[in-house]
Amino acid sequence: MMDASPAAASSSTPVSPVFGATRRPSRPGRLSIDEENALLRAAKRSDQRAVTELIERHIGLVQAEVRRHLWTGLSAEDLSGEGLLGLLESIRRFDVTRRTRLSTYAVWWIRASIWDFVWKNRRIVPIPSTRRARRIRVSIWRTERALTGKLGRPPTTAELAEALAVEEQDVLDLRAALTGRDVILGGGDDEPSFELPCTGASPEDILVTVDKRRAIQSALNVALERLPARERTIVERRLLTEDGPTLTALGAELGVSRERVRQLQKRAERTLRDALSAVA
Repeated sequence: MMDASPAAASSSTPVSPVFGATRRPSRPGRLSIDEENALLRAAKRSDQRAVTELIERHIGLVQAEVRRHLWTGLSAEDLSGEGLLGLLESIRRFDVTRRTRLSTYAVWWIRASIWDFVWKNRRIVPIPSTRRARRIRVSIWRTERALTGKLGRPPTTAELAEALAVEEQDVLDLRAALTGRDVILGGGDDEPSFELPCTGASPEDILVTVDKRRAIQSALNVALERLPARERTIVERRLLTEDGPTLTALGAELGVSRERVRQLQKRAERTLRDALSAVA
């Protein structure tokens, strides 16, 4: 951005960001391209007088764009300030070698700056600002109108997503953000409130579940302690671990046959089932 020295700033005429006015009236007449380019070159050298001159010559672009966005309910002063920032950015970025008018380039920066401010401040819940969301936001309504004319009916979400080259969920999310309404949650005594529906378990249900799990775990521990040592080993090795040994391998460790291990396991399972049935 073009920052001037204190001396230069004090000698220049400041510009008010308030809509519809500068501190002094714009100079009459239109600059030639050569005069305009001379001012742009001086502005790029941080000449504040040149910056002020260019702003005064193009403040009408900001005012016109602000009038187009007054419907948003945002203050004209805020919109004008954002428009001036866009104008300053266009002055900083303008390529004087192209021999075109600054206004042709500046109007897009002014519009983009104001639109960005509108999208960020129009709603309590901001519109998604990812690169994909911005791309959809810019073209969704235009694309929808074009498809409606082509198909003779409103397009489906899938058809709109395909035309925009995005996922269906992206279209659904942005459309909900653009058309949804902000509401107050938990308003005061004099304000209407909106309670979000609870889709999860209630605190009471969670407490009951936790108590039940503790009772089951306690009963299981007691039942395991009462099992004979060999049956407890089989249960711990075969049922309470993810990668337990096979019946044959465990039988070899315990010095019994595979079939005997199976019988002991079945008997232990019945014992545990009977112990847990009282709390299940």
